[in-house]
Amino acid sequence: MQVLNLGENRIQALFGDTFVYMRSLRALQLDNNGLGFVYERAFNGLHSLLSLALNHNRIRYVNVTIVDPTHGTL
Repeated sequence: MQVLNLGENRIQALFGDTFVYMRSLRALQLDNNGLGFVYERAFNGLHSLLSLALNHNRIRYVNVTIVDPTHGTL
């Protein structure tokens, strides 16, 4: 799978390793969910991700370690 559209699904939080087995995913759409919390390692495993849509959410908390500075990836 290269594109995953989870927009408009009322997802409120993303927890660690949610997408860990989706290594070939290139685009992830999470728009219009009311998403409020993105926890550490939520995007772990998304090594091929090029596009991430988080618009129209209510993000109040993002763990600062969701981006791996040693690899420049999510």
